Amino acid sequence: MGGGVWYYREGMRETMAKESLQKVVVTLHREPSTWIEGGGLEFKRASDKLPESMWETYSAFANTDGGIIVLGVEDNGSVSGVKNPGVMLKNLTTCLNNPEKVNVNLCLADGSVCAMNLEGYEIIAISVPAADVNQKPIYCGGNMKNTFVRSNESDVRCREDMIQQMIRDKMLKSATARLVHHTAWECVDMVSWRAYRNRMMSYDPSHAWVALEDKALLEKLGGYVRSEDGKEDGLTLAGLLMFGTDDAIRQFFPRFHVDYFEYDGSEERESGKRWIERIYNDGSWNCNLFQFFFRVLPRLTEPLKRPFRLNDDMTALGETAAHRAIREAFANAVVHADYEGDGGIIIRRYPDRVVFINPGTLLISRERMMSGGVSVCRNPELQTMFLRMGIVEKAGAGVDTILKGWMEQSFMPPQIVERRDPFQIEWMLPFISIIPKKEEEELVKHIGKNIYEGLSLEQRTLLLIISHMKKAGNKEIREIYPYIHTYDLTKRLAELEHLGCLRSEGKTSAKTYRLSKIVQAEGMDAAGRQYPESVIEVRNSKRVPLDKLKQAILDICLDRWTSSSEMGRLLNRKLRSLHTALKVLEATKQLELLHPDEPNHPQQAYRAAVRV
Repeated sequence: MGGGVWYYREGMRETMAKESLQKVVVTLHREPSTWIEGGGLEFKRASDKLPESMWETYSAFANTDGGIIVLGVEDNGSVSGVKNPGVMLKNLTTCLNNPEKVNVNLCLADGSVCAMNLEGYEIIAISVPAADVNQKPIYCGGNMKNTFVRSNESDVRCREDMIQQMIRDKMLKSATARLVHHTAWECVDMVSWRAYRNRMMSYDPSHAWVALEDKALLEKLGGYVRSEDGKEDGLTLAGLLMFGTDDAIRQFFPRFHVDYFEYDGSEERESGKRWIERIYNDGSWNCNLFQFFFRVLPRLTEPLKRPFRLNDDMTALGETAAHRAIREAFANAVVHADYEGDGGIIIRRYPDRVVFINPGTLLISRERMMSGGVSVCRNPELQTMFLRMGIVEKAGAGVDTILKGWMEQSFMPPQIVERRDPFQIEWMLPFISIIPKKEEEELVKHIGKNIYEGLSLEQRTLLLIISHMKKAGNKEIREIYPYIHTYDLTKRLAELEHLGCLRSEGKTSAKTYRLSKIVQAEGMDAAGRQYPESVIEVRNSKRVPLDKLKQAILDICLDRWTSSSEMGRLLNRKLRSLHTALKVLEATKQLELLHPDEPNHPQQAYRAAVRV
């Protein structure tokens, strides 16, 4: 895949300020390995007019992971420039707002389009963000058939089924809530249903639904419904898939497909050898989601270090956060699958990883999802069924459970890939440990628990790697952590340096990083600097006037990025007591935000703009 992929590939869809877009283009141009057309970068010759082909690329970027279109550059990367960039920018704005060109203008944010000088030529850069699920499909020429997705350096026209997938996601109406006509209670596998009721009762015996009769309970769970005209009742698609008999599922939903493959690694060495274990619909058992889940789950957790055995109440003996992560990832594949799509649910277990594949697309950006606490569920009925027996966490906490479970074991971070043709979501959870647990504990002591807990999974992983290696550059880090792309690595390291966790040595490609020296002496911060008097006064006082608190914050943030959690630790204050002062300083432009377009960004940090 071309080098231009790296900017957007990891889901970086935040709006860029004007200077940031220019900086990204300059950085890409600086290295031959990145100044190449790819998944997130496209060159267009545009001497005196906008090229028509750019709208196909606009559609493709918007429907995939976003990207940058550069006008005035040849396919081979040589800069040829544009004439009259001011006129071309005006025409570009007009076209973006013309539904005959594109149905949605996604370039409304400041700095998403800019003219700049490169090699003495004027060029135009356009940052196309990934469209939200409620905006897709993004198409051009006033015709939905002109919908494209990005594949490497190509713009690929979507088939009708791919467009319909986007429309289904846009409606956000659960397909599994619909009534499956001509079904009846006899379509329910009673062995599965009784086992479900027992697990639900064991998990929460005081829940009001436990005492309901069978049909009433299934209706509460979203598995049984009456038609709108009141003439028919029966199973919903969720009820059928979760609890149905094999014959009923085959009859009413022949597209349903689940499959589990288990490998021992020898298939890579021995020609013709495949899996060592397979669980699928072979006709010997009622292959519904409930049965499939509990047949496969124990096999998925076998590679984990501690013994794992489920009790009747769904608690586990010897369970670790990694066990919970596996369970959550499995349920996540079931709950977020598009059962109208192609491919079915496929689980693969290898000696060094587990892979979960389900049909569908991501309903929120990868970045928002990986930051945790955000959830848009494709099939809330199935989520409710798993929730009521304690399999999944509350809404919005599932990804957190997966990430934290892997972080606790110091495993390589989970990876998520969104595939197309057909649309599929793939989670890969590696069983590869990168850093011993003891080293993580030492790191927490070194930088402080408050700071560490405020970091993202990627930031923590990078700190652990650098701590383990004592000193490392980009090349050494990527040898251990190959999943992170160049731009994302550079940005994460810069953030950690701004936060005072790292210090760098050298320049550009020769730059190396090590942990900042922690000085434990009274009156010194984590970077070894003497506290200003304003900070010491606030630290030692129970109550302080707002002006003194503001001054202390400005002194802490002088020439460095500081998170609110670090401010709270340095000032001996709870985060809510800093809220008013931060808002005032932000409104009066005395503080700059590390993420100005996302005030509530999970890694938000502040820096003093003006010394008062």
